[in-house]
Amino acid sequence: MLAVSLITFSLFRFVGDPVAQMIGQETSIEDQENLRERLGFNDSLTTQYFRFFGNLSKGEFAFSYRTHQPMCLPQWH
Repeated sequence: MLAVSLITFSLFRFVGDPVAQMIGQETSIEDQENLRERLGFNDSLTTQYFRFFGNLSKGEFAFSYRTHQPMCLPQWH
């Protein structure tokens, strides 16, 4: 599971800049940097990976930057 999570993290991390895909071209550099900081993209890759792995262990497979909510496994009642 560790190897699969590392491969998945690498693919999502190196596909492109998510901030550039989320915002328009008219957004200032300062606003882009503030968003990167708020989303944790300025943290070291090690920190980002352990955050990603910790979220996986809780069933949170991703974080929607559009809705600002984790994308989780369905809750069974």
